[in-house]
Amino acid sequence: MIHQLFNGDTVEITDRRGSWYFVGVDGFEGWAHRRWMSNSCGY
Repeated sequence: MIHQLFNGDTVEITDRRGSWYFVGVDGFEGWAHRRWMSNSCGY
């Protein structure tokens, strides 16, 4: 784990591979599983 996201955090999604999103927040980048994310862009 390189960073922890909390409920209500906003991230930038730059890639998707199956159920995983590549996200960036606060200068950190990494993969987050969609089970723990919600989005408004229709992915």
